[in-house]
Amino acid sequence: DVGQLSTMTEAGSKREINPVAEMENWKSAVTKEQQVAGAFESNWGYLRARPEECKPRAYETRLVKYFSGANATVKEKRLALEGEARGDTPMTPQAEKVTEDPQELNRRMAASMSAPLPKPETRNLEQ
Repeated sequence: DVGQLSTMTEAGSKREINPVAEMENWKSAVTKEQQVAGAFESNWGYLRARPEECKPRAYETRLVKYFSGANATVKEKRLALEGEARGDTPMTPQAEKVTEDPQELNRRMAASMSAPLPKPETRNLEQ
């Protein structure tokens, strides 16, 4: 029956829970969750950062290559530049920044992936 749920006890026998008891269990769980949510700020609120304490973050858009088995895809992603924003690391050289169309790069990569791979060199280990 859809209205009745069963649970397993430690001994492995089934025991039926009627819908009224199940609803009471659900109400109890929701009440407990609401109490925990209400007490969150007093217990853990000190971990939250105040907006005035947050520094603005610098971002750069780069093409990122993802591999999955024999497949590769290129996606444009926004990457945080924490070190560069603080001045800890040098800026990315302009020559290394890719400004090409991501769809064109995907097309070229797919074409290169479909090309046959050269056969590996075999060596005779017996001497």
